[in-house]
Amino acid sequence: MLLGAVGCNIAWGLIDAIIFLMTSLTERARGIATLRALRQATDASEARAIITETLPPLVAGTMDEDDFEVIRRNLGGMSEPPPRPRLGKADFLTAVGIFFQRFFRDFRGVIMRGRGRVYRGKRGRWCGSWRS
Repeated sequence: MLLGAVGCNIAWGLIDAIIFLMTSLTERARGIATLRALRQATDASEARAIITETLPPLVAGTMDEDDFEVIRRNLGGMSEPPPRPRLGKADFLTAVGIFFQRFFRDFRGVIMRGRGRVYRGKRGRWCGSWRS
């Protein structure tokens, strides 16, 4: 049973780490695509539509034309984005941390149940046997 729990924790740790890496890569790709679309915009209304799509609706609703123009100019003045998104050392180190956090967080419960006691409730009490 312990071996099965270790295997399960390893699998979920890997899944969480991989999902983090995929999410990071997707966010970077979306940012690069948005910046390229903004640079290719022919007029201010098209640029505003691109910026509005990117921002949360609540934020976009509070902005006026001058705000959109400042964002357009600032993003237009940025250096050329990379041809494709890449993950860096910090991303992989974070993924390793996520893996170990998931593994040890769930593994702690397996060890405690093996001792015949189970942790229950928000008050943090150890209650009885897990077999009962």
